[in-house]
Amino acid sequence: MRGEFILKETKYLLNKGVQSRIEKLLIDPSNFKEISQLDNKILSEPGFYCIRLREQSKLPTRYQTILESRVYKYIYIGKAEKTIKQRLEQELEHKSPGTFFRSIGCVLGYLPIKGHLIGKASKDNFKFSKSDTEEIINWLKENIEVNIVAYDDNFDLIEGILIEKYNPLLNINKNPLKLKELAEDRKKCKDIAGGVSGPYKKKFN
Repeated sequence: MRGEFILKETKYLLNKGVQSRIEKLLIDPSNFKEISQLDNKILSEPGFYCIRLREQSKLPTRYQTILESRVYKYIYIGKAEKTIKQRLEQELEHKSPGTFFRSIGCVLGYLPIKGHLIGKASKDNFKFSKSDTEEIINWLKENIEVNIVAYDDNFDLIEGILIEKYNPLLNINKNPLKLKELAEDRKKCKDIAGGVSGPYKKKFN
């Protein structure tokens, strides 16, 4: 029993040490870069990414007000279990479905293609028109900075700790301060994609 306790304690301390090192790198202000300036070597590895607004950039008032009231100003923390490059292509370029991309589209007031998920069991993977998708991609290029850290081990544990501590604005899972506003806007987008009618209009303020 004593041996099992020591083994568990050792694993805990090792995980805590790794988490602390990743956390220190991931929130280091000097490591945030524009998308085009990210390190290709790190991009080719699995790991974590953290997204924040560039200086002077703002979200629509509905969300910016909440962000400014937060202690930490990060808008998303995520994991990449294959490569960071592949994950960011999902989340920032929508080359395949990405949770953050859908959320930021909702936040910016874009609406998905009406009825394109009619008959589908899940309405989660809604998508925007080609022109709206391009506008969202361009907004991200002009308004966010990203920090990336290579890592390949216990993703879920560390991701959960980071999200629970920093409460990034647009993280939903594991976030004790997840936004009801985001849940409402995502539901609206799901309804539109599923063919539910309503007086839905784009919002950009």
